[in-house]
Amino acid sequence: MSLSRASVLIMCDAADRMDACAAQIPQPKHKPDSVSSKLQCRTWNLLRIRPKASLQELIDTLLDADQSTAEKTSARGTLQKYLRALQQAGYLVDLQRTAKGKRFALIRNTGPFAPIVQVRHHRVYDQNEKRHYDIQK
Repeated sequence: MSLSRASVLIMCDAADRMDACAAQIPQPKHKPDSVSSKLQCRTWNLLRIRPKASLQELIDTLLDADQSTAEKTSARGTLQKYLRALQQAGYLVDLQRTAKGKRFALIRNTGPFAPIVQVRHHRVYDQNEKRHYDIQK
């Protein structure tokens, strides 16, 4: 199947407009560089879209089916720690337990940038509000 010149021009114009829109989106000061940081960002975005979820539902949605067991185990641990920190900082609350495990609900949706867990300082930095929240034990 070949595309006409007009089709190609329309596609290029649409791509240019998408690039222009992407350039207007504010960028976080902290850019995720590690696999766990990217997973935390993706988890935050998913929670903003679907504010009630269990750990297993998040894993099922965020991870590819072809990932190894070791990768899934590592991701599960990363997500458990991230969700626990968000809960202790007041972003999440526990809901009832279901067949897929304990469910959480996002109660503090502060914006598009994922909160950053600062383990050594026992706090979470919110990039959207530009403030810290202590992790309550």
